Amino acid sequence: MHGSGGKAQNQIQQWSGWADRNQLILVASTGKNAGEGYGFSERERQAELSTLRIALLHFPIDLNRVFLGGTSRGGHLSWDLALRYPDRWAGVAPMIGGPRLTTRGGQNNLRLLDNLWGIPILDLQGLRDDPGLLWNLRYAFDYFHKKKAPNKQFLTFPLLGHSYDMSKAPWDSFFSKRRLSPCPEHLLFRCARLAHSRSFWFQATKLDEKKIQDSVGIAISPNKWKRMSLEAKRRLFAKKALERTAQVEAEWKKVHGNPQFTLKTKGIKNFELLLPRTLLPPDPGHRILVRWNHSRKRLRGDLNAERFLLDWLHRLDLETAPLLILKWR
Repeated sequence: MHGSGGKAQNQIQQWSGWADRNQLILVASTGKNAGEGYGFSERERQAELSTLRIALLHFPIDLNRVFLGGTSRGGHLSWDLALRYPDRWAGVAPMIGGPRLTTRGGQNNLRLLDNLWGIPILDLQGLRDDPGLLWNLRYAFDYFHKKKAPNKQFLTFPLLGHSYDMSKAPWDSFFSKRRLSPCPEHLLFRCARLAHSRSFWFQATKLDEKKIQDSVGIAISPNKWKRMSLEAKRRLFAKKALERTAQVEAEWKKVHGNPQFTLKTKGIKNFELLLPRTLLPPDPGHRILVRWNHSRKRLRGDLNAERFLLDWLHRLDLETAPLLILKWR
């Protein structure tokens, strides 16, 4: 994904040598009104996902080896798209762009870092760039380090500003062995709106509106706020936003051929488990054990052909399309 004022051809030219070496299919589109920078809108996100769908229809692409990347505006978009749709990417390569910490209309995606816990990231960034961007990136990679998230590389260039040296990155190793697991046994996930409430086989269907807020502000006295350093303000806001973000830690295992699920959540009232072919029990009518926080139920799945087809039309992925849906209400 290209930078402000750029176009798809810029990215194709930049990546063509690496694509030939690693046998990659390059896919890029020119964004509408891209000269204005990235607006963190759903229209922009869906435009890029539509570009991916077109590519999947026309090229022999391995759905478990789709990588996402971009420069400047495209770097911001790479982070945002990956954080909100984490189950689509084998790896993410943003350059001179980052996640965002803000009070503006749901744009804060720094609160969603858990979504990329298991996904490789190779980020390229000049250290003389915008201080706010650099703070967000340092916070993100410090968060990953504390969470012991694997395969996270923050490649910095002390003498460069809004720039980077692509030749210094280990692209061959980054692309060579990375594959997305389409049905991971364990997942971490955060969300603050239902439009972005799915990760792999889990989808929240109702959030606790009293606890979860898409746009987060801080109630604090003006005098106390003035006495705080900029670092303290940013960390306080990041902490408050995280507290108002729904959280899921879930896993599955098979017992006598039947899947069993265990979920620990905060801020979620209802959810669905989307079972693809890999997770189907031998008997589709079998009740499946689901443990959720301090409750447990045996849920009977819903065979829904319409949901299966709509999911396939949206993602073009038969491996992850749900054949059986478990609903906890």
